[in-house]
Amino acid sequence: MKSLLPTLSLCAFLALPTASAAVIYQHSFGGSSANTLNGVSLDTASGLHGGSAGTTWLASDTRFLADGSTTNAATSAAAYVPFSPVNGFIYTISLDVTATAMTSNTARFTMSLLDFGGTGSPSLGADFQATANHTTYGTIGLRTSDFNDSGNKYNFLTWTGAGTGGASHLNHTTPGTWNLSIILDTTVTNAWTLALIGTSDSGQILSRTGTIPSTASIDHIMLTNYQRIEVGMESFSVTAIPEPGLTLLSSIGGLLLFRRARQG
Repeated sequence: MKSLLPTLSLCAFLALPTASAAVIYQHSFGGSSANTLNGVSLDTASGLHGGSAGTTWLASDTRFLADGSTTNAATSAAAYVPFSPVNGFIYTISLDVTATAMTSNTARFTMSLLDFGGTGSPSLGADFQATANHTTYGTIGLRTSDFNDSGNKYNFLTWTGAGTGGASHLNHTTPGTWNLSIILDTTVTNAWTLALIGTSDSGQILSRTGTIPSTASIDHIMLTNYQRIEVGMESFSVTAIPEPGLTLLSSIGGLLLFRRARQG
């Protein structure tokens, strides 16, 4: 029987499934528009890989509502969940949004990785751009614009650097439901990278890559509603897949332990 162990080990290794994504956060915004999103528990908050178990939304009381809708005003508003990514993973932060109204050609709704450098809680009236104790890395969002069109239309927009650094836009996106995603790769220590991807339901795609400075200390995911735009948030999630090398090593280690047990 021992002579078959190498073959069995190889077969077992080849049959191993690829690493599945761990769900850190998931939320479907199933509440009521009569209630604020502030203080609402996420549907799933596992506490894995930089998440916070059992966390709740920290959000502007009047601008972010429990059903995922937002209200417009001539000011900034923000919502947050704690998130402190760690080395060794590929994270996907995803948000589906539908733009429902606009009354300004500079209004925007964004999702960012935030380094909150202050004490206490992040500001509920902050924008993703320069604000005291807020530095954002990797921002993707929607903006209303009439750059080359007499009727306002929506744009995807990205910023890859701190604050407003490295902006890019995709103009003339038609109204609809879009996915905003941030892919954060932390598999190389002190050399984290990110990809910002916006996908419209009509097939338009905007993508941008960037880096996270080694001095950054990401601690939140930040959503902002700037000026007069209304959106409906449909689904929010944060998942993580371990570095392929770590999965491979753990799999080989498991097979070696299996072989030693059989030989014993």
